[in-house]
Amino acid sequence: MMASELRWLPRYLELVRLMRCVAAFTNLGDTPDEFEYFFPQCLELAPDSSVTLEELVARRDLLRELWGPGARAAARKLLNLRSLDDELDLCTVAVRWLSGESECDFETLFRLAVYVLFRQRWRAKQCPSCGRRFVADRSSQRYCSFRCYAADTLQRPMMVFDRFLSQFRKKEGGHD
Repeated sequence: MMASELRWLPRYLELVRLMRCVAAFTNLGDTPDEFEYFFPQCLELAPDSSVTLEELVARRDLLRELWGPGARAAARKLLNLRSLDDELDLCTVAVRWLSGESECDFETLFRLAVYVLFRQRWRAKQCPSCGRRFVADRSSQRYCSFRCYAADTLQRPMMVFDRFLSQFRKKEGGHD
């Protein structure tokens, strides 16, 4: 591949990192210490000093709605849209007439991450093992980490065996 064909790669990797920051932000609790520890790791999401804890919690709760059934309304609020038909107001469209390519440049990377999470809904998932919200790398990904996957898959055979054993004991007239 030519270097010109890979010019999108650094921006894509930055976008993936930012979407993971958005997912980590949605998993924060309500204490000021958690927010203070989080923002130095994801500076793009850091608010200015005038934002209160209540406003941060409200923004976090609105982001959590992207993982649920109210994703359309949450995306509209987060992106400051009157309707989702106003998508072109989100960015500046740059058209390269010679190559036939077009790009949409967003004002902030945060808006781009929210937009991509809304447009690629399959990425916003919740782990069935621990309940954390995460950004999936592929559509078939169910767990946030290998640890949750392993814990869940090890637990499942034990639950089946326990159910089988209790049915066997009932059938034999033994103690449960």
